[in-house]
Amino acid sequence: MAMTPTPMSPPPVSDRVSAIENEIPDYRAISPLAICSLCFGLASALSFADLWFLISGVVAVLLGGLALRNIQRFPTILTGKSIAQAGIGLALAFCLSSGTIALLNAVILSQKAATFGRSFQKVIASNNLPDAMWYRTPPNGRHGKTPRDLLAELEKSSPDKATIEDHIGPVRTLLERAHRPGAKVSFDGVEKSGSDRLMTYAVLLYKIQGGGRDANDGHVHPNSPTEIALDKDTVYAAVEIRSEAGDPPFSWYVYSIIVPYEKNTHVLAVKPVDDGHGHGH
Repeated sequence: MAMTPTPMSPPPVSDRVSAIENEIPDYRAISPLAICSLCFGLASALSFADLWFLISGVVAVLLGGLALRNIQRFPTILTGKSIAQAGIGLALAFCLSSGTIALLNAVILSQKAATFGRSFQKVIASNNLPDAMWYRTPPNGRHGKTPRDLLAELEKSSPDKATIEDHIGPVRTLLERAHRPGAKVSFDGVEKSGSDRLMTYAVLLYKIQGGGRDANDGHVHPNSPTEIALDKDTVYAAVEIRSEAGDPPFSWYVYSIIVPYEKNTHVLAVKPVDDGHGHGH
């Protein structure tokens, strides 16, 4: 007798669904914060050109940290751990490197400015106006010329006495105050220094003790606040020095002189615009 095959019953619905789910992996989105962290980490490489981009590094670390936290909290939804770690690593590498280089450059800059400051102190002590004016001239204008040549050239090329006085007057005032009877000038250090793409600068501080007229003979000039300040027994002078782009590194010259000077009040002088004839306005 032939036997009729018994049809097999289909597997339960639950088993079929499980098989399909096992074949399709869970989908996880890449964390947007991780991607942003990597972008800001790459941007922090620009901190070698401008330290303002250190902010990009800080943002990269913060976003990367948040991304890692979210990925840890929602491992079935988010991924991108390696991307966030890369953003943090790049930011730390670039920022620490550029910061270290900037700090070393600042130390070297301050040391070079201090060396110039001590040299200029000797010029002040010598009370030699031509030598002081030689330091007042940019390096490209000193080549092959003596201090007296430069002073004579200035007097010939300047259109009027007022222009000459604007250039020589602050130097004369400094020398006059430093060489009153009983006065002694000393280099007090570099008050500030820095650089941009066009020039490097530093502010030298000099302390002049003694020689105040009010301390010596009781005489005080009533004419102006500047004269009264100069008559104090201790005054300070600020000498701003610069090294222009294109010149050899740290080839300083005296850009401006302020005497008397109140410490920590210096504002960088604005370079006058050349009118094409060598005269600033």
